[in-house]
Amino acid sequence: MSADTRKQVTGVSWLKVLIRILVVVLLLAGAIFLQHRLASFFPLSVEVEKSTPPFTPARAAFIKREELVVDHPSQQVGGSSSANTPGVLFSHRGKDFITVEAHFESARLGKDIVDLLRHDSELKRLPPEDRQQISYTTAEDETLTSRGTVKPPGQEEPCRTSIQVSPTQGTQLPTYVHFYPVELGSDRHLVFEVKAEGSDLEVELLTRNSTPNSSGEIQGPGCRKALSVGDWTYPNPFSSPLPLHIVVPAGTSFGFTFTAFRDKTPWSGESSYEPFELEASPLSASAVRKLTQGSPSTAPLFSASAVEGAPPLVLKHLVVRPDEVQLDFSGKAMVQESGKYVVTFDLWEFTKEYPLYAIIISTLITAFLNWLWKIAFRSRRVEQEPKKRGTGRNKKPKISVVP
Repeated sequence: MSADTRKQVTGVSWLKVLIRILVVVLLLAGAIFLQHRLASFFPLSVEVEKSTPPFTPARAAFIKREELVVDHPSQQVGGSSSANTPGVLFSHRGKDFITVEAHFESARLGKDIVDLLRHDSELKRLPPEDRQQISYTTAEDETLTSRGTVKPPGQEEPCRTSIQVSPTQGTQLPTYVHFYPVELGSDRHLVFEVKAEGSDLEVELLTRNSTPNSSGEIQGPGCRKALSVGDWTYPNPFSSPLPLHIVVPAGTSFGFTFTAFRDKTPWSGESSYEPFELEASPLSASAVRKLTQGSPSTAPLFSASAVEGAPPLVLKHLVVRPDEVQLDFSGKAMVQESGKYVVTFDLWEFTKEYPLYAIIISTLITAFLNWLWKIAFRSRRVEQEPKKRGTGRNKKPKISVVP
């Protein structure tokens, strides 16, 4: 088939309406697909508190074996810490009628506590100074009352246990901090654990009441604590206004248990209380992620990463509930769920924010649709070129016959 013949066949086929409509449909589908791909390639940042629905707080559920990870925590500009003393990572002030217990997977007592115990004449041997399992628990109130060391509940103010977690002296804030529930709790019993990477931590525990008795002794419900380090146990439950320092190496976990006193519930009508809050303000982070416990290499179930060039995320507080741990934060972030960006380019939102660009885009879209309409439904006009007139030289002379 010659080129002229193919051109004629193509021209005849193009005159058919169905073929023109099919071509237009393919072009329109290609444009829609391109717009979809452009949207997926252009993720957008979002204010995590102002979005609908908001992306904060991040939640890690016990039943799903989830954990929350704070990436590269840092002190905000204007904080009281310096480069050599990063300051407090997080803390808890303590609550009335809530006992606090701590358990450490592998840790050691601080040097100040060991030095203090050296002067205790009642001790037959000192606790181990290497890494051991450490527990800091509340002694049974019934045992203490029978010994006459504690007055009946209600006659003395209850003790509060405060918690303060900081990097060890001379070190920086950790690279990652993990928070996760390790036990299904109740409205009277909550448990969670913490693990830091990249820096050793120092945990300070202080149990005391606000109004000691006339003799200055620390007495009241929840004041007496039992301390054990490996196979070593302090001989008797103790109470002291001095803080207990415990050094936790990087990569090892430690946990806290919050238990309500029997028949002493300061809340009313609530199914749970909130005993733990992240109070080390101002504290920031480059990202907040949710992972499956024990699977850090997999894609995060949820992640909110600070926008490059923008301020980092601001951590507000951590709330421990019976079945989950919640981390409330704020800031502008790129949000992903299961490895996919949640907020991407939206033409409608873009046009509302940039009306001038919207006019230009709408004009181009209108022109494109008009062009498609013409291709699909406008009949093709076939205009034959006029025959070229011959030159005078080739014209035959007109002969007129005169009768």
